[in-house]
Amino acid sequence: MSGIPKSKRTIPYSEFYDKAITVREKIMETIREDFSDANQIKMLPKYGKDGKPLLNENGQPKLKAYRNKDFWLYKEVREHIYKYSANFISEIVSANCIYMDKRTIYSDYSQRRKHQNEAIGQLQNLKQELTFAVKMLHFSAKKYIQWDNTINYEIEAIKKWRQSDSQRFNKMINNNVDNSEKG
Repeated sequence: MSGIPKSKRTIPYSEFYDKAITVREKIMETIREDFSDANQIKMLPKYGKDGKPLLNENGQPKLKAYRNKDFWLYKEVREHIYKYSANFISEIVSANCIYMDKRTIYSDYSQRRKHQNEAIGQLQNLKQELTFAVKMLHFSAKKYIQWDNTINYEIEAIKKWRQSDSQRFNKMINNNVDNSEKG
């Protein structure tokens, strides 16, 4: 086992990325269930002019599909959640694709940091949107609390990744300064 304390170890990128993909998949499954168009349409009896339910040939009430009055809001919130979770993945992939090279270290580091910060921002937006869904659209808070904890875990993982990059950046800068002073 490594001599590095567990609290100081960074998560390997593959594990971090796999966890991020799993978070997105699970959130999408939940959203598909709760925000599906089918859940927003209710079949209710048709009523005649006399106020009595109309019956079909079998004596059963005729049904009419009624769309939830807040259907547009469900659709809007669902789209935001899809967008934020997709953007989060995109930002961590973009950040990881930037390699900090000695020649372009300043721009590489700032670009990588920008993508990491954007990923955190997308996760914060996702949390806000899920909270909004619970409060305004009356979804089960119990179901969404697990996502809040998972999203917080992802945010902390990105912060540790950022911290690790910062340490690497400072080490590379110090090595460059030492090498230029020697030469």
